Amino acid sequence: NGDLVRSSIVDARRSLGAKETDVIRCSSNFLNSLAKSVVSSQQSQAVDAVKQNLASDVTMFTIELTCAGLAPRGGLADLTNLLLTILDVLRWSEIEHAVLAAMGSGKFQLGDEVTRVTITSLRDSTESACVSSNLSEMIDCLWAMHQQSETDGTIAGEELVQDFLQKYSSKHS
Repeated sequence: NGDLVRSSIVDARRSLGAKETDVIRCSSNFLNSLAKSVVSSQQSQAVDAVKQNLASDVTMFTIELTCAGLAPRGGLADLTNLLLTILDVLRWSEIEHAVLAAMGSGKFQLGDEVTRVTITSLRDSTESACVSSNLSEMIDCLWAMHQQSETDGTIAGEELVQDFLQKYSSKHS
């Protein structure tokens, strides 16, 4: 039974990288439901295995897809909801390694300051629902800046980066 759940998580995580919005939506919804069910489940080896899978590969890949702009636009909202659920149900200590790995994977192309602000926002979102409510907007902004850099071959314009830093750094000062 535990092996079936683990393989389902692996397959769903793999499907998050699809280009078809419907596939992303179904996989995100499955993982989202699974993450929410972990909260209400009694502690067991199977629950620990689910949490571990969510805390590692799923978290890392979801951050890369959303914050580094790799997801298709049509899948962004579902992936963002999945990330928000993960941040809500897991502690920072459980996902810190995956967050840092995702942000340091070379896919995030917006500079050290934006990286720092993003990591801080993700960490703070594990501790406060108030911060999480602003995270969707921030992720949308990160995604859009990455799309611009793909369009014109440069990192998002300095003005966009400065606007981002001004808006989101002030929330952590």
